[in-house]
Amino acid sequence: MEKATLFYLEKPDIKISMELYFTDRDQLYFDGYDIGKSVEAIWGDTDYEYTYTLEPEEVDKFYQIFNLEPGG
Repeated sequence: MEKATLFYLEKPDIKISMELYFTDRDQLYFDGYDIGKSVEAIWGDTDYEYTYTLEPEEVDKFYQIFNLEPGG
């Protein structure tokens, strides 16, 4: 699975990474991870993970929105 990095930030008090990739079931998967002192100040723990999954039929809507050919 090939991942695309959407956002990456590294500072002394926080590190943030956000990636996007397709699963073996053709789902579009968003994966985010924050770690550091700033995260602990907000969430009470030093790390915070978050994900979002789009099913294939929802991913197909992007082709129309962005005027793309499916599979292209």
